[in-house]
Amino acid sequence: MQADLPGSTSIASMAEQGLDPDDSRSPYRQVAEQLRRKIVEGEYAAGDKLPSRRELCEIFGVAPMTAENAVRELRTAGLVVSRKGSGVYVRTHPGRTSVPVGEVENLVDEIENRIATYATLSGTATATDIIERVRALLMKAK
Repeated sequence: MQADLPGSTSIASMAEQGLDPDDSRSPYRQVAEQLRRKIVEGEYAAGDKLPSRRELCEIFGVAPMTAENAVRELRTAGLVVSRKGSGVYVRTHPGRTSVPVGEVENLVDEIENRIATYATLSGTATATDIIERVRALLMKAK
C-alpha cells in the first residue's frame, strides 16, 4: 500500500485521475492542471511540500522532463516556490504574482487552437470570426 504524501492527497488518489490521452493539452500541462486544482481546492495547503519529481513520474506515469515542466508551469504561475535541496512548496499566498507575458501568449495560442478546432467541427463560423469575437469581448473587459 502506498503512503500518503504531505497534504491529504495520496499517490493512489492522484493516479486515479491519470492523464487523458484524448486531451489536446500536452502531458505536462495536464499534470500541472491536476496539481493546480489540488492547490486551489486546498488539498495542498500553503507550506505543503509537493511530491518530488521522481514521485510525480510514478504518480502520473510521465518522464522526468514532463514532471519538471509541470512544476515550472506552477512556479511561473506563482503557485509554488522551489527551495534548493529541499523541494517544491505551495506558496503562502499562491497566485498573487503578475503573469509573465510569455505565459499569456501561450494561453492565447492554446485558445486560438481550440477555437480553430471548434470552428472546424461546428461548421457554423470560421476560426477568424470566433477569434475576433473573443478579442472584442476582451477589449470590453479592459
